[in-house]
Amino acid sequence: MLLAGGALFLSLVMYGVFTVRHIFNNEDVLIRIAAWHLPVAGLAAALSLHASVKHRSNAGLGLLVCSVLAVLFFLFFSTS
Repeated sequence: MLLAGGALFLSLVMYGVFTVRHIFNNEDVLIRIAAWHLPVAGLAAALSLHASVKHRSNAGLGLLVCSVLAVLFFLFFSTS
């Protein structure tokens, strides 16, 4: 649970860094690292799926919903 929450928070922070760096056209190492926000959100979704199924955790289910929404949000705004 803690790993899933941390991965979800990290992916949101990385998306914010990626967006701000991209707006100001800063092509550096930080933007390449922050571009990993989608796989990190996918990892959060996988971890929370494991927690919600194996441990029957309601908090894991909530994290799963938040992680899937974050992945869909990232995909929607990455393609538009």
